[in-house]
Amino acid sequence: MLLLENNEYKGGIKRVESRSKNVKRNIGWGIINCFVSIILPFLTRTAVVYSIGIEYTGLDSLFHSVLSVMNLAELGIGSAMVFSMYKPIAEMDEEKVCALLNLYRKCYRIIGMIVLGIGTALLLFINRLIAGNVPNNVNICILFIIYIVDDAIGYLLFAYKTSLFTASQRVDWISRITIIVQFLKCIIRIVGVVYFKNYYIYAIALPVTTLLNNLLIHYLAGKEFPNYRCIGELNREDKVAIKKKVGGMVFQKIGHIILTSADTIVISAFFGLRVLGIYNGYYYIITALAAVLSVVQRSLIPSIGNSIVKENTEKNYSNFNIIGLLYIWIIGWSSTCLLCLYQPFITLWQGSENTFSFPVVIMLTVYYYTFHMGDMIHMYKEALGLWWEGKFVPIVSSLLNLILNVVLVQLIGIYGILISTIISVTFINVPILSKIVFKYYFEDNGHLWKKYLGEVCLYFVITFIVSTFSLLIVSGIHINGYIGLFIKATYCLIVPNIFYLFAWKKFSYYKGSVEFIAKIIPNRFRSIINKIM
Repeated sequence: MLLLENNEYKGGIKRVESRSKNVKRNIGWGIINCFVSIILPFLTRTAVVYSIGIEYTGLDSLFHSVLSVMNLAELGIGSAMVFSMYKPIAEMDEEKVCALLNLYRKCYRIIGMIVLGIGTALLLFINRLIAGNVPNNVNICILFIIYIVDDAIGYLLFAYKTSLFTASQRVDWISRITIIVQFLKCIIRIVGVVYFKNYYIYAIALPVTTLLNNLLIHYLAGKEFPNYRCIGELNREDKVAIKKKVGGMVFQKIGHIILTSADTIVISAFFGLRVLGIYNGYYYIITALAAVLSVVQRSLIPSIGNSIVKENTEKNYSNFNIIGLLYIWIIGWSSTCLLCLYQPFITLWQGSENTFSFPVVIMLTVYYYTFHMGDMIHMYKEALGLWWEGKFVPIVSSLLNLILNVVLVQLIGIYGILISTIISVTFINVPILSKIVFKYYFEDNGHLWKKYLGEVCLYFVITFIVSTFSLLIVSGIHINGYIGLFIKATYCLIVPNIFYLFAWKKFSYYKGSVEFIAKIIPNRFRSIINKIM
């Protein structure tokens, strides 16, 4: 299995323990952090909607999307550096880790200055990205400056030290720090909008808490990794390897940012802040689910990277299928919950006047499923460092998405925004990126890749059947309000998973998936899992 024992090493966190223990610890704290990161922003968003208006949530979403475009300056350096640290940390090569950290710091300081420069230039155009009126009691330029400063702090002050925790399979420490900071940010923001009706306080909470977050990471890194300092230089061969990886990441970074940010910017430019605010409410739910999935991803990627270094290809292919079956189960079940619970939840949360029609809900659910159905491929691509090999795929996908966005939004409105992403991800990202992973790592001649694509289609069909059946049942529950939502949620928690359980049992990877779950859950729950599954 993937979860094998690592060796002890001197320096840094006292001992790199078994992968299974690291995964359990990372997932455990990651889940806590995830729920905190979902609930607290939910509370602050609710406070904004009912205290100063939904338009402000659209403004916040627009700023973050514009800043995401600015973050192209990062070029994927962070991912390349973490990947480069897996091997030297596993082999206890202290000198190389220090040199990598030193290079990382230099790069991030340069990036921070670039972000400040580009952000200042964008002040001239920020008003043109908003259709219609903006809130009359705030200055858009001053607010945007606050967001720019927050973004720059992330690069200029100690953020590079998170790489030590990630590469050492100790992302649980990052989760603990994030939890503390999130609570503080939530308190400041709610007080700002509820008691003072002041969006500036809401905005200033960003750079203040980002600074605190980075200072805590700096302190903990110094305590847990005393032997890793920013000193030394990499040899020419290592620098060339990193440059190649960063070169590949540039295209991936551009593609990802355009794919995820274009929708928000186009909605703001064509429909204004109110529609963007409503859309952002729906998208927040997708983001919350994605945050849960990212806990799994962040916890697994370091262990996958370690396994790739130490295990053979056959073993890792087995792990790929075993974990993939569990992962797609999560995707399918959460898609079913979205389809059945989306509209009643948004109606209770934002009010019926701030909802879209149900066909938009269907498209959002398909959007969510297609966007995440290829996550396993992305995890292995990340752990393998196969950025250069697939460098043009994200660019092609994102440009297609952008073109379709602009064209379709004028023809079919909000539907065009969602359909453009579904098309670009389904027909470019998933098939081509999976082809790259199978070709360059699993040494496949095409058979395994075609088998994978067939299984992706089969997974979708199963999800479609279960979700449609569940929607028909839930639609027959004519009870509104919180009681109705609770009854529907209870159904979605139990019945769809029974259907998925019977469906997944037909796959050869099922037994291995059960064994995988048994390794990462507490001992007292293992007998229950074995009886159920």
